[in-house]
Amino acid sequence: MSDTVHPAVPASPAVPTDSAYQARLLRAQEELRAGGAAPRGTAATAVRAPVLESWRRSLQALPSGSTTARAALEGSALERARRTHPFSAMLPLLRSRLIAPAVEAGLVVALGDAQGRLLWVEGSSTLTRRADAMGFAAGADWSEPAMGTSAPALAFTHRSPIQVVGAEHFHEAVHPWSCSAVPVLDPRTGTTVGVLDVTGSADAVAPLVLPLLQATARAVQEEMAALAPGAPLADTAPVDLLLTGRRTPLLRCGERTVELSGRHAELLALLHLSPDGVRGAELAEELYGSAAAEGTVRAEVVRLRKVLGEMKEGKIDGRVVIEY
Repeated sequence: MSDTVHPAVPASPAVPTDSAYQARLLRAQEELRAGGAAPRGTAATAVRAPVLESWRRSLQALPSGSTTARAALEGSALERARRTHPFSAMLPLLRSRLIAPAVEAGLVVALGDAQGRLLWVEGSSTLTRRADAMGFAAGADWSEPAMGTSAPALAFTHRSPIQVVGAEHFHEAVHPWSCSAVPVLDPRTGTTVGVLDVTGSADAVAPLVLPLLQATARAVQEEMAALAPGAPLADTAPVDLLLTGRRTPLLRCGERTVELSGRHAELLALLHLSPDGVRGAELAEELYGSAAAEGTVRAEVVRLRKVLGEMKEGKIDGRVVIEY
């Protein structure tokens, strides 16, 4: 049988979009605002960890009543920022691979820089007018310190793909919107140079959106590398987990391959499928059928870290490849 490649995102939205979940989020925000930065009640259990952490930071950093993004770049300053940003040379690629299909689906695409400022915002005229009304427009600052929790802000903060839906946004004015975003890394230095974002209705967190964003980000990074031939590249080779049926599971990074035990392969697969984190007790339940085995899981994690130390920064990204 030929290899089956599974993208590094779940096959369903990373967050639920139902009204019951949105109601829990609203209650959690109310509790958090009433109790300050310390979570309590619903806020401690109903909200994904990256979102809750961002809410806490936003609560401390943002003045009450501030609900519209400020214009950080206007006129000639915006044009200069666009002209000098790596995305300017990638616009044909970005428009063909990302913007055109997103606009056809009735969504808005934003291209942001490393400071969280939106350099380009393109989409259907109706939707871009609505987005502009809340300050989601070219030149606006959508960093976390400026606008609180959003997909562009979290993609930059965590340097990983993220989806934010409805009331997961910190500001009430953004609650009608959902968004998916991925960072773009400089292939020479590994630093974040910008963010690709898709914003709109719940369709913005549909199953195909993150894979589309990730594929576009990889294409941009490859093009950036091609435009600077001979420059040393950062260690951005994907780390692949190969689950090989009866054969030995493998962990592969570039030209390097490490054999894994079956248990370590299972552990990595579970971690890979839990991008927002997973508790030790939950891993124990999945691996051993009992939360009481959490101590055993912790010991396995310690041993696994030694294996990952031989690879790239102890991280797993890229693809999960299953061979039969």
